[in-house]
Amino acid sequence: IVEMALDGFIGMDAAGIIIDWNVQAEQIFGWSRQEAIGRLLSDTIIPVQYREAHEQGLQHFLATGKGPMMNTRVEITGWHRDGREIPIELAISPALGQGGTYTFSAFVRDITARKRTEEQSRIHEEELQRLNEALDRRVQARTQELASVNQSLVAEVAERMQTEVSLEHSRQALQKLAFQLLRVQEEERRRISRDLHDDINQRLALLAMDIEAVGRQLSVEPNHVGRDVRAIQERVVELSDVVRHLAYQLHPSILDDLGLPIALQRLVEDFTTRSYICGSFGHKNIPAAVPQEIATCLYRITQESLNNVVRHAEASRVDVELTGFQSELMVTITDNGVGFDSEQSRNGSHGLGLLGMKERVALVHGEFRSCFVGWEGNEGSGGGACSRGRGMSRPRVLLVDDHTLVLDGFRKLLEESCEIVGVAEDGRTLLRMAQELQPDIVTLDISMPELNGVDAARKLKKILPHIKLIFVTMHADQAYVNEAFKAGASGYLLKRSAGSELLQAVQSVMDGQCYVTPLVAKGLVESAIKGRIPAVLTDKSLTARQREVLQLVAEGKTVKEIALTLNLSPKTVEFHKSQIMTLLDLHTTAELTKYALVHGLLASD
Repeated sequence: IVEMALDGFIGMDAAGIIIDWNVQAEQIFGWSRQEAIGRLLSDTIIPVQYREAHEQGLQHFLATGKGPMMNTRVEITGWHRDGREIPIELAISPALGQGGTYTFSAFVRDITARKRTEEQSRIHEEELQRLNEALDRRVQARTQELASVNQSLVAEVAERMQTEVSLEHSRQALQKLAFQLLRVQEEERRRISRDLHDDINQRLALLAMDIEAVGRQLSVEPNHVGRDVRAIQERVVELSDVVRHLAYQLHPSILDDLGLPIALQRLVEDFTTRSYICGSFGHKNIPAAVPQEIATCLYRITQESLNNVVRHAEASRVDVELTGFQSELMVTITDNGVGFDSEQSRNGSHGLGLLGMKERVALVHGEFRSCFVGWEGNEGSGGGACSRGRGMSRPRVLLVDDHTLVLDGFRKLLEESCEIVGVAEDGRTLLRMAQELQPDIVTLDISMPELNGVDAARKLKKILPHIKLIFVTMHADQAYVNEAFKAGASGYLLKRSAGSELLQAVQSVMDGQCYVTPLVAKGLVESAIKGRIPAVLTDKSLTARQREVLQLVAEGKTVKEIALTLNLSPKTVEFHKSQIMTLLDLHTTAELTKYALVHGLLASD
């Protein structure tokens, strides 16, 4: 059986002498049976560096009957007759004879081929792993590349679509403007024709009749001729004044002769005399020489704005200010009237409307900005025009909204004209980032997690009063508008109109104006005119701290979470919650949540 075994078999006595050796052992170690039997096992199959340990292990087993190599299959290094070390698998079993002496039986298997296969498999696995990792990296890189290309394509398509829409709007606006220009040109021609026919021609006919009468009186009443000649002279002077006024209407020569400030001063004086509306004019830092095309543009803008005040504003006062600084020249027209419908003005309902003014300013590479309804007064019927050079620093804006898509949209709207210094998704992060980044403007929503926009605005204005706040929200109710401005807002617009108004709002606020979207401005003006004060956003019986606790309770925060957020003890939070329920006569968290939702402390989405 031993000779027919597939494994090598070695028998050893207690002295470590080989007493049996089969054919497979001969093939594994290179020693024949005759050569191996009688030799020390350690000198025959064990490498030199392990022989001492083998001898110690054998003696330990003979003394104790225990050894780690017994009755188990282990992988060790064997020694071939030619000096090679080979990997072998070995299983040793001891047997105790009748005389109390041990003999040992060992089955040995050469595992060189298996080890070689395992090593090759390991190498192949490592290579496969390396290839897989390289493939993953390549796929990831390619995916990112495709995603970037796709994103670029989407952005390019969106930009092209926006450009096409803008071009279509511009084309339609230019068509309307061309029609308005033709109509106004024809009206001006008719007016001049009417003035020439109805006034000057009549005066000339009367003058001819007077001259004929003087001729007849020369022979009849020579003493009366001097008196009639003086009357004719007076008529000639009147006629000269009419012709001069007509020429002045076609082009104000005073603009060329005396300059823009004096021409505007005269225009405002004539406006006051003609309209009985109190007007004032001021100017400062005006350069000695203003280019003719810019002076004409600003004069016509002022003239058209004053005409709008007379026609539409129902104002009792209008102020015109001409200001120069660095490479800019600006004229600002402000009245205390009822304002105007900006949509009608863009459509050309008021003369050339704002569109005509804007196009006129664009021809001299300037900017035109309408004066929108402000919180503390009306700036509606006039406009502002500015001819400017380069070099203005971009406003630094912090965007705040709890919707990532909204933040991305705002960023795209503003990033070309503004420096986006950061984004935040709740009121408390807003306060922290505003102190760190010191932006010029913060855009924020009313309904936000952790701390609603109105309370966040109040806190921010206390610590950083110079920062301008623009609310961009879904709430069109006048109560929200009122509370936003009480909290220190400089602008208020709705998200549905932010695409067309947000940049304009930022520019208006940076110019020191207040901006209110036309979608809510009408109600705001009506409330101001009638002396109504809209309902407050939240119950004034609640303190600012109680409103914070109420919002966090409504958002589902636990007492411990609220205490951690507000840096309070849980007992204090419980006290505030109890006080809120008592003041509002509410008895459950569900009722508190409903109250917070109705009063704008919790986003409805």
